[in-house]
Amino acid sequence: MYTENELAELKQWFDTQENLPKELIISKAIRTTNLAETIKILFIRAKEGLNNPNLTADYLLLQQIKEILSTQA
Repeated sequence: MYTENELAELKQWFDTQENLPKELIISKAIRTTNLAETIKILFIRAKEGLNNPNLTADYLLLQQIKEILSTQA
């Protein structure tokens, strides 16, 4: 589970990123061809899933994307 503060910190990190790639391979099974839109949708869904331990996948994907982008920098 994650908190509203953790989600806000993650959002702030993404908001400070410039020149995000258009496409990104997140894992062997997950690829996005519109990263900006994917991030936007994941944040909407993550906000809806706050305080619900069954709905953490969107937040975890955002964390994974952040980790990938951090290593590419």
